[in-house]
Order: sequence, then C-alpha cells, then structure tokens
Amino acid sequence: MQEMLKRNKLVLISILTILVSVVLDLYTKQLILNSMELYSKVDVINGFLSITHSKNYGAAFSFLHNAPDWFRKPFFIIVRLLVMALVVTIMVRSKNSTRNIIAFSLILGGALGNLISSIVYGFVTDFIDIKITATYHWPTFNVADIAITVGVVIIFIDMFKIESAKKKQAKAAVRSKRKKK
Repeated sequence: MQEMLKRNKLVLISILTILVSVVLDLYTKQLILNSMELYSKVDVINGFLSITHSKNYGAAFSFLHNAPDWFRKPFFIIVRLLVMALVVTIMVRSKNSTRNIIAFSLILGGALGNLISSIVYGFVTDFIDIKITATYHWPTFNVADIAITVGVVIIFIDMFKIESAKKKQAKAAVRSKRKKK
C-alpha cells in the first residue's frame, strides 16, 4: 500500500512537471510569434540578454537546419518520439527519487513542447539570446531547451553523487577489512 502511494505521488509529480513545462514553453513561443516580427530583438539586459525572435528548423544548435524538408521533418519527429519513449522506459523501469522523476519529466516536457511546435508549425520558435562575449552569441533557445538542459544537469549531478557514495563505501569497506586483520 505504501509503495503504491509513493508511486502515485511520483506519477502525479511527473504529470504536473510535464504539463507545466509544455504549457510554459508553448505559451512563451506563441507570445513571441504573436508579438514580434521574425528576427526582431528586444534588449533585456543590455549587452548580455535579449529576446530575439528566430525560427529553428533543425535541432539543438540548428543541427540539420538546412537539410531538405522531406528528410528533416520526419527525422526530428521520429528522433523526438524515440527519445521520449526511452525516457519513459527508464522512468518506468527504474526506482526513481522525486528529484529523478522531476529531471526526467523536464526532459519529456521539453521534448514534447518542441515536438508539438515542429508538428504544428514545421519549426521551433527560439527567442532567448545570450551574448557570451563581444563577438559570440550562445545559440538562441527557448523554454523547452531550458527544461531539457535542467533535467539533464539534475541527472548528471545525481550520477556523480551516486558514484561518489560508491567510492566512499568501497574505501570504508577496505578500511574495515584492514582493521579486522
């Protein structure tokens, strides 16, 4: 019974995280589409952060942006669906903490937001533009990209924590064996 309640809580957290990610992503993209001309720019923090309306027909960092439509559109729909299926499979098969569920759900929400945009418009609206140096801009991104990145970072942090804990346990076991001798 206790296990089922925990599982239901994690499912609810997952659904809410995915919904918030998708709704926030699609809302901000639609806001940009409705209120800004393509390639127009509004400075938020002068010289560092701006809102710049752009279309991304590819994936991260405009990967395959210039590929022909007949290849690019089905390719990215299939890849996004496969990634989402993989993440769901990992979530279902693993014993997950609340933090991991949120991380995987952020990745799913971001992937779903970009998938919906790709299907509806044939492109993804990117608009967050960060200028790293005087001459270098980080590739423009959106809320879905933030959700995916935050999810991946959380997973990596957890992986490092787990690995560190395993190393500490191994060292403690070695010390314990030495003391017994």
